[in-house]
Amino acid sequence: MKYQISNGIEAKDSNLETTSAHETRTVSMKVVLLLVAVFTANVAIGQVFSVAGKDVYLGVKAGWNSSKFSGDDEDIEGDTQRRKSGIHLGAVLDFQISDAFSVQPGLLFSQHGGVSVVKKGAGGTIIGANDKTKTTLNYLQIPIMAEYKIELKEKKGRTRKLALYAGPSIDFGLGGKISGGILNEGGAGEDIDVTFGSGEDDMFKPVGLRFGFGVGWLRNDKFQFNVGVMNRGIISIVDEANIKNNHFTVNGIWYFGKK
Repeated sequence: MKYQISNGIEAKDSNLETTSAHETRTVSMKVVLLLVAVFTANVAIGQVFSVAGKDVYLGVKAGWNSSKFSGDDEDIEGDTQRRKSGIHLGAVLDFQISDAFSVQPGLLFSQHGGVSVVKKGAGGTIIGANDKTKTTLNYLQIPIMAEYKIELKEKKGRTRKLALYAGPSIDFGLGGKISGGILNEGGAGEDIDVTFGSGEDDMFKPVGLRFGFGVGWLRNDKFQFNVGVMNRGIISIVDEANIKNNHFTVNGIWYFGKK
């Protein structure tokens, strides 16, 4: 038997293969944390190197996401969509093309998702679903940002810079959880493990694509503070509906080897 939660995504009965889903999610989390740890170790050891005569710096990135669902699916339009907080962390490379322009690929663990609330008295209220559903989606994210830096006035011998960045990101689904979407026999909300894949029983597409842009501020070349104005999903995160997951980000990057 399948249940439909308030954001229009079908979820399997929690009694079917939950152990397998949990084990897969645990393994995926260990893999991404290992990749991030290896990448970060290279950051600490290598600090700076050159490619085609251009300096390449490595840095550690961490920050906060605020995400929500959007789309033209009937279940999305019929519910109230609210934002959900999450984190992202990992490592980035800064390829210095010139003093002002650079390209920044990264490898991040990133939490997306959203909160869906069924409108009171709305027609077609879902039987067997709670009125509030929180969805957490964990991704291995590979962003590739182009960044342009503008020098500001010097202060105490140091030049401040304004950074403008934009670029795409490829997201690989790792796992997650849907909380409060299904009522058990006691009337309490039941948690369900999220599955990514292309099978009939999978909830979300295994790979996502999004485009982001934002602004940053550099106190010096070593530390950069960013505000992602928009990080918008380009393709739907599910197969049978047009549902996208957009988020706003705030983060900091610490570069090794820069002065």
